Amino acid sequence: MKNQGALMGKLIAGSFLFIGGFISTLTIAFSIVGIPMMLAGLALGVAGFASLGVSAAKAGIATGKAVQAMQNAPASKALPGGANAGLSVADEIAKLASLREAGHLTQEEFDQKKTQLLS
Repeated sequence: MKNQGALMGKLIAGSFLFIGGFISTLTIAFSIVGIPMMLAGLALGVAGFASLGVSAAKAGIATGKAVQAMQNAPASKALPGGANAGLSVADEIAKLASLREAGHLTQEEFDQKKTQLLS
């Protein structure tokens, strides 16, 4: 992630400010400084966690797009030479039929792959 350093900086700085502000509020003399410091630390921590959520969502979307692209790619283009370069068309169709019977392929997926193999 690009902004991982900034994210960690917000979380670390926010934690230290919050703890420092909390300790300062325990002493009467520094409570005027401690309360704003504690609030600033809390705000930085919240901003850090919000950035973390956005970064995680963007990473999830990118991963989902990559998985979808891999699933939509034809099998012969996904692997060089095809994953089943040594099998005949009849063997491929038999393998697809067994996958369909086992419930791993729908009838539509089977028909689509069969049409690809026969063309």
